[in-house]
Amino acid sequence: MVSNNLTSENLKEILGFSIKLAREAGKLILEGSDAILRSAAEAVEEKKNSVDLVTQYDKGVEELVKKELSHAYPAFSFIGEEETAALGKLPELTDGPTFCVDPIDGTTNFVHGFPSVCISIGLIYQKLAALIGIEWRSDRDLAPMKTRGNTFQRLAGDGQHIGGGKMAHSLRSTGSAALNFATVASGQLDIYW
Repeated sequence: MVSNNLTSENLKEILGFSIKLAREAGKLILEGSDAILRSAAEAVEEKKNSVDLVTQYDKGVEELVKKELSHAYPAFSFIGEEETAALGKLPELTDGPTFCVDPIDGTTNFVHGFPSVCISIGLIYQKLAALIGIEWRSDRDLAPMKTRGNTFQRLAGDGQHIGGGKMAHSLRSTGSAALNFATVASGQLDIYW
């Protein structure tokens, strides 16, 4: 049991648990992706405007994650994107440990079968920046990773030793804020705003 005073050992435990949970939620995301691509448009509804979509899978993933986090860390607070959208306001952020979850970051991509989709799980403590952050996305098998790496080489290459090149110096977005941050951190994107 983790107390509200977090140690580095607590954070390691929470990180391990969150990684496993993100992978479990990822299975539901993959199931949803397949189902949505085979179903009619009725599987998608609007949140507040025509570009802010939500699916039963956004809700289902958030419910799964909230249930598991609440069971493992009952003293921690939870802020979920779908629950917050339904309430129409942000819950109060306290100094206590708070999980902040976007169940399917990149829902528009998800609905249209574009692979830049992830779940993001963050932990906020004492209203400070996230102490841990997890993003899980579905396309980490060798083939897509190799393709992304080769594409990046061709785009960013010098043009003499690697065909193409000199095309990566622009602003890009994957459609998922968490993945944008992760790709900037890994050097795959130059900047995200």
